[in-house]
Amino acid sequence: MADMAGRKAAAAWQPLRSAPNRRIGRRTASPTGVVALGCVVLALTVLALRLQTPDDASSPATKREHVQSRASHAPYVKVFAGPHTVHRFSRIAFAPWNWDISDERIGVVATGTTLAEFLSGAVTLEWEALYAYHWGTQQFHELGGAFYLRWNRFPWNSLVRTTYAIGLGPSYTSAAAHYEPGDGLISKWLTQLNFELNLYHPDNPGWALIARLQHRSGAFGTIKGIRGGSNFLTLGFRRQF
Repeated sequence: MADMAGRKAAAAWQPLRSAPNRRIGRRTASPTGVVALGCVVLALTVLALRLQTPDDASSPATKREHVQSRASHAPYVKVFAGPHTVHRFSRIAFAPWNWDISDERIGVVATGTTLAEFLSGAVTLEWEALYAYHWGTQQFHELGGAFYLRWNRFPWNSLVRTTYAIGLGPSYTSAAAHYEPGDGLISKWLTQLNFELNLYHPDNPGWALIARLQHRSGAFGTIKGIRGGSNFLTLGFRRQF
């Protein structure tokens, strides 16, 4: 009997010895299960956000937030202008107080609207089209379009509502600007990369003061190997309807 019991124990142990790396009592999650769990979590998150209601819908703070939210999604028009700086984009980003202004100028009219919002309105996606007139030592026209990601939530918004946006898109000029060459290469088609700060009065969100860096370049050589570009420091207004 003892000998038979020993043989049975050895037979039961044999599969485990043949697979020493096998983990016992532990399952791996299937891709389908992970996707299903993610969908459930997302659905619960959306439901929780929709169920959130302000404590007092009639309070001045809540009304102000509703007015600002409606205004931030309305179509807008911008008018701004400013001089050209001879500094490269990287130098402006790290030392914006060092301005060397050239004789070139730009005036811009732009229009756009909000396409979507994220993080309960903290981030919005916008689309914008613009027309610009360049003058100075050279006169020409510019057309462009860009998508913008805008951050709308700053801790001081109850005093001065502030938003900050970064936009990227194509730009076409009627003439190649002589101050944009990179390694002797120029092009009418380039990329615009713009940085914009908007300041609103909290009770009048339809109007905003704009400070904007209007940048045009070959995107580090992506367009025809061009590494040069231009930068304009502009101020203006934004009107939302």
